[in-house]
Order: sequence, then C-alpha cells, then structure tokens
Amino acid sequence: MLDEALARYLHELFGTSSDWAVIGGHAANLYRTETRATVDTDVLVAAAGRSMRTIADAMVQDGWSIRSMPNGDWLVRVKHPLLGAVDIIAAETEYQSTALSRARLTRFGGVPLRALAVEDVLIHKMIAGRFKDEADVEDILRADPDMDEDYLKHWLTEWEIQDRFARVAGRL
Repeated sequence: MLDEALARYLHELFGTSSDWAVIGGHAANLYRTETRATVDTDVLVAAAGRSMRTIADAMVQDGWSIRSMPNGDWLVRVKHPLLGAVDIIAAETEYQSTALSRARLTRFGGVPLRALAVEDVLIHKMIAGRFKDEADVEDILRADPDMDEDYLKHWLTEWEIQDRFARVAGRL
C-alpha cells in the first residue's frame, strides 16, 4: 500500500487536479483481490500541465535526488531517503491523456489522490507486458470489477494487445 507520508507529499505537490494520477502497482492494488508489494510509486502527469524539469526541481528542493532523467523530458526517476522511489512519466499520447481524464479520486491512507480507472490499469499493465504486470491483470480480472468493456476493447485494439490480453484472461 502507498505510504501515507508519500501520499501526503504527492497530494501537496499535485493536488487533486485532473492532470495527474497514480499508476502502476499502487493503482493495480486498488483493484486486486490481494495487494502486492511494489518497490516504487509510478505517477502519470499531463505533459502540457508542467515541464518535467519543473517537477524535478521542485522535488530536489524538497530533499529528493534525481536517479535518472533520460533525454526527451518524458520520465523523471527520483528517490527520497524517507519516502522512497517515484517514477514520474509524462502523458504524451492521446490514450494517456484520456486515461488521466478518467482517473478517479480515491484515498491512500486517508489522503485524497487520483488513480487510474480499472480499465486503464489493465491497459497500462498489458502495454508494459512484464510477468508481474500480467499477474496483476489476472488478479484484477479475478476480482471481477465493474468495467467499461467497450472502452477496454477499443484501447486494447488500438495498442494491438488484444490477443495478449485474451491469452492472460484465458488463464482464469
């Protein structure tokens, strides 16, 4: 589960505006039948909303260190001695912008934060395609959440991952 101190920090940094959301393992844990440990926190941020350099600079002033910031201004990896590691990813595609617009306000340790909707967690996990991501997809599907099947099918098809999703879903 997302640490409450980190949740507070993210809330202070980004607020509850619609231009960012928690993604990755912490978002998946909202929908899984059982939570799983994750070593970092992933955040998707609207590319038009602010520059990644501005975010990185603000975090450095708050005691974070930059682990990496590849060229292209799409990813910032930071680490804090008490709050852990955070990967901040710029939303650069139409799909990512759509996913951000659908993110829902939830609570992590009592702190209001935005997290991806279940369909978008599944799509992101299938795009990543790692073993642990497929395990997350299986567990989320096992939990049988309410989903917009048409939306899910549309974006799985757009990313050309519908066959892989069907294979993972077929394991249940």
